[in-house]
Amino acid sequence: MVEQNENHRKEFGEAPVLSIEVPQPTVLIGQFCDVIMAHSLICLTDQGISMTFSPRTDNVIRIVNSVRQDKKKFTYPNIKYRREDRWANAVKAVLHELSRRNRKIGGYNIFLSGRGAGADSWSLTSSLFVGTLLAMDELEGLGLGKDEIMDICLKANSFSPDHQARHRDLWILLNGKEGMVYLWSEQERKAEEMAFGDLGKSCYIVSSALPPSYLTPEEEEFRDMAKDVVTLMADHSVPISEIRTMTEKEARTMTSRFPDQERRCLTHLVVENECSTKAASSIIKGDRNSFGRVLFMLQRSVVENAELTSPELDWIWRRGQECDGVLGLGSIGVGIAGSFLAVVDGRASNLYARKEEEYERIFGFRSSIRPFVPLNSPRAVRC
Repeated sequence: MVEQNENHRKEFGEAPVLSIEVPQPTVLIGQFCDVIMAHSLICLTDQGISMTFSPRTDNVIRIVNSVRQDKKKFTYPNIKYRREDRWANAVKAVLHELSRRNRKIGGYNIFLSGRGAGADSWSLTSSLFVGTLLAMDELEGLGLGKDEIMDICLKANSFSPDHQARHRDLWILLNGKEGMVYLWSEQERKAEEMAFGDLGKSCYIVSSALPPSYLTPEEEEFRDMAKDVVTLMADHSVPISEIRTMTEKEARTMTSRFPDQERRCLTHLVVENECSTKAASSIIKGDRNSFGRVLFMLQRSVVENAELTSPELDWIWRRGQECDGVLGLGSIGVGIAGSFLAVVDGRASNLYARKEEEYERIFGFRSSIRPFVPLNSPRAVRC
């Protein structure tokens, strides 16, 4: 945060008065399960965004996104949606909702950095929603509770058609705890908390070093297809409630007469839901072997059914299968996309690390491996 504060000072000519580290809302398993109102395994991870704030003497909001090398400026409370403002519409959206509620705030300089600042629109929007509101609450004494922050965020979704926040991302940002993962039910909008415990000592994040939004176009295309498949199933008198209870075998049988692409799409939705609940059971039991098997099951479906992969991700996936002691490996689709969650024994992290030089020789940049540690929800800190 020292570097962040210094960059803020260089950009605006003054030191920030408040900073906030917003961890990355991350879906470990169940990226598309919201389509069928099913289950996801979620938590908060590192590589989110950092925001610093300094007050102005006018009512102008100036924002600098150092990752995207982009600057935006607008006036409070006369805030209007502009498509060309892209990511900044997320900040504008929650401030617009505050103005609708007759909350008075002053002008601010805001400096934004962190790997998450280049993430997919859904993740970044959720982080900017929550980070901005927590900062304004502290700076302006608004007295916002979690419920009101959630309500403001959900209402702010109507401001911009291109920058929406998902309920599960907002929930984990407001409620996530260090060392905890959560089984989220999209149908009930509730989560079951689970301590990662000793299992966490065997888990690592393997990063491909690809940009976090690298596969976003393909992921959005798959999401649209998934919605169409759900509609197709409904036309065949198969409701979402029945899809949620299917096994992989049942899904394949049910869609045997469907075109191949639609069959594989539905199968992946079912596998994601099945893997989410099985992973939760493994975590509760502290069983790293079964947790690893679930991750392998997930990744096979990502590659074979969803086809959401790349040469870099394929390389990590195949090398993981070859490494003795790698008990499981599954790609992370939301939050720290381009990364894998790996379950290993005590030796495997070093074995995997030694393959980084080969990866760099092939692709021209270096992969990395680090411990997986679920983080706390963000809080604003006075500088």
